[in-house]
Parts: sequence; structure tokens; C-alpha cells
Amino acid sequence: MHSITRKVLGVAAVFGMVAFGCHAETLLNYIPGPDDTGGMVMPAVNFDISAKSVSVTLGGASSTVTMYSLQDYVVWGSKPYSDAVFNPAQSSAGWYSQLDPTQQNLPFSTRFGFYVTSGNVELLPTASYVYIKATSISPGLSGYDVGYYIDVWGQDPPSSSEWLQVYGEGSAYDNNIAWGDSSGISMWHPVFVASGLGSYSATFEIYVGDGYGNALSDWTSASITLNWVAVPEPSTWMLGVLGGMACLYFWRRRREKIASHQA
Repeated sequence: MHSITRKVLGVAAVFGMVAFGCHAETLLNYIPGPDDTGGMVMPAVNFDISAKSVSVTLGGASSTVTMYSLQDYVVWGSKPYSDAVFNPAQSSAGWYSQLDPTQQNLPFSTRFGFYVTSGNVELLPTASYVYIKATSISPGLSGYDVGYYIDVWGQDPPSSSEWLQVYGEGSAYDNNIAWGDSSGISMWHPVFVASGLGSYSATFEIYVGDGYGNALSDWTSASITLNWVAVPEPSTWMLGVLGGMACLYFWRRRREKIASHQA
């Protein structure tokens, strides 16, 4: 066997051990939060009270995050650190079936989180609310709130009645949610779930409105577009690499046999 073939098979063996050894055994009873899945990416919202305007920025952070499957996402912050997954198929909690009704291990992300930077929320107009409306959203992308705007990973675990789809097809909220009012606005990390692999995006308008969701005519809103890329979980990638290496090996073997017969 040629040395290059031995090297290819050696690398394939290493990938194989990693791929088949990465499946976790410890079940989590909560959805991994942004710190467990790559870190927070925070659209920062500011209210200019005197100018009656809203602005939003990512502060230089990328507007695209990666989604992985629900079952195979390894969570570094759990114990044991390299041996825990979120697996809806192994739990009777009501919100699992709502998040993933087909139990096909859908890709998800909690990394995007909206927060207020201005510190003058208390000066917003009386009886007004701040809304986050998805003015456009890719087919197959859904956004969920849990616990009435409480960060999802803080629940232990949330009940099905607290698990609300606010964005995407099937939303009961017309893709719009009241984020808060002058009494206070908390950081909010909705859970975004994709129906399959691929690229997704959503554009959100943040505006000040009345109690019925109508924008105040003398206020200017702001919009931001966020993006997600749903990819196979790591073991799937490695199995693909293994398959490619196997094809390369058998192709080389076939070429060698043909060459030996022609000699």
C-alpha cells in the first residue's frame, strides 16, 4: 500500500474515532443558552427621547450565527463538560414537542439577544410600549419566547404554557411582540429554530407604539437584519469526510488494478 494511501486511511481512522465517540450520554433538561453555544450576539437598542427616535446596532459583531441540531449540540458549560446534549426525544416536558413536534432534531440558536443601552427607558411616553416586529422572515424559520420574555436557559425547565411562538409561520402574535414599557425592559434572547439545513434571515423593526401595537406617529423606528446558517452537527460532517476518504481509497485501488493489468 502506498504511503499516501496509508496516510489517508490513518486520517480517516482518526476522524472515525472522533465521529463515533462524540455522542453524548447526559440529558439536559433545558435549552442551551448563548454562552453554551458560541456566545451572545447582541443587537443594542437606544432611545433618543429628545429626538423621538430609535436606533439599533450590533457594534461590529457579525450578523450571522450558526445553528446546530437540537439533539447533537454539545454544551461546554454543562457537567460533564463534554458529555451532555439537548434531546427532545428523551423528555416528556411539554415544550419539547412544541419546539420540535416531528422530533427530527431541528437546528436552533439562542445567541441573538436584544438589549437596551440608553438607560432612559423610564422617559418613554406614558402608556407606550416598545415592540420588536419581524417585518420579513425566511420560510422555515420560527422564533419563540419562553416565560414571558424571561431568558430561556434560566428556566428549570419551562412549561408548555410558557413556550410561545412569536415569529414565523404559525405565530399567534402576527410576528410582533411587546418587549416592554417605561417600567423596564429586560434583555431578551428568543429561541430561533429552523425547519432544516440552509440559510435563513429575518428583519426586525424596533419601534415605540401604543397599547394596540400601532406605531406612534411622531417617533422614528429602526430596523436590523439577522442571519442564521443551519449546518449538520459535527459528527455528520465527519461522517461525510469519512465517506469522501473511503471513495478516494477505492478509486485509487481501482486505478492501481487497472494499471497492473495493462502492464
